[in-house]
Amino acid sequence: MDLTVILPAGHRVNMSVARSTPMMDLLIQVTTAHKINPGGHIIHLVSDNRLLTYKPSTPIGTLDTSVIKIVPKHRLNEEARARRAHLVTQAQEKNIRLKPKEYVFKQQLVVNLPRNQLAVYRVPPRTLISEVLAMVCSDRAIEPDTHEIRHPVNIDEKLRGSCTLADYQLQEVSLVPRDYQAPPLSVTDLITMAAITSTSRETGDGKRRGLMSLFTRRAKSLERAGVRARGVAARRARGLLVGAGVWMRRCFRRGEQRVFRKCRGAKREPGQV
Repeated sequence: MDLTVILPAGHRVNMSVARSTPMMDLLIQVTTAHKINPGGHIIHLVSDNRLLTYKPSTPIGTLDTSVIKIVPKHRLNEEARARRAHLVTQAQEKNIRLKPKEYVFKQQLVVNLPRNQLAVYRVPPRTLISEVLAMVCSDRAIEPDTHEIRHPVNIDEKLRGSCTLADYQLQEVSLVPRDYQAPPLSVTDLITMAAITSTSRETGDGKRRGLMSLFTRRAKSLERAGVRARGVAARRARGLLVGAGVWMRRCFRRGEQRVFRKCRGAKREPGQV
């Protein structure tokens, strides 16, 4: 059979060999004919762009190929190292991709915007006030130089940008212009506050009354229990007295009967004599 041999230098040589020639003998023939060391080389069989595997005693005729390649062993070692390094790199990249990300707790942050608007975000509690200002201004197209973050209840209190939401323990903030001032309270606001205060006081009095009534009911129940206990004790004492009277009457009756018997015995003795 005709073979095409690719030498280590890249030259192609045609040669004819018997189909029953083992692969080891074929290697020795090719390397000896071209003055190549057979101990430092190996034959690669390529068929349909894939590498075939074989044993040293496998005949060349049983392998479906007509092209063989003489490859130095040190090159194989280098290729094996390169393959192993590539596999290690792929495994490391896969582990990095599969490594779970560290969970970061995020809380809901409500931002009161100008013109009675609201915005809701999810941010970590350690977020700086300056970062909140930059985030909201970037999201709402607001100038950060002319606005600032303030306390939602005490609108006159400015929040420092170097502090975090956790430092203030806030889940709600207000974004207002720098020259903003809280409007004074109107008469309607004062009336509403007074009504809320009176309602809370009435609720507190009702709670106090409820507690007092609870203690009163408990005292009455204890008093009734004491009366019942005293009644039971009196009935028991009365029963003991009645029983003692009955016992005494029985004793008196027995004593009278004994005396009567003695008297009858005394009357009979003189007659008998």
